[in-house]
Amino acid sequence: MLMNLFTLIVKFLKIKYLSITKEKVSYNLLEEIIAYDFLDEKTKKIIGENRVIDDLMIKKLKKAKIKKIPVYTNLLPFLPFLLAGTLFSLIFDISYFFG
Repeated sequence: MLMNLFTLIVKFLKIKYLSITKEKVSYNLLEEIIAYDFLDEKTKKIIGENRVIDDLMIKKLKKAKIKKIPVYTNLLPFLPFLLAGTLFSLIFDISYFFG
């Protein structure tokens, strides 16, 4: 029950906050994240489990004559210092309660 609720919330957040567009396969898409859930089975077999577009994947897609691929747009940038601050605060939070 709890897992079903979690998956429902995740799907809702994906639909609401992430926009998915079908982009033309080109080298402009390097390091974009593929919307793997929205691929057909043929394309999933071609790209495998990799979800980030790289040179090799673009070559595979062009060889298979796939013109467009769904990618996530409007993603938040990864900020290493934000991660470091979060980990720092979690460590001191845990040490406050357990230490």
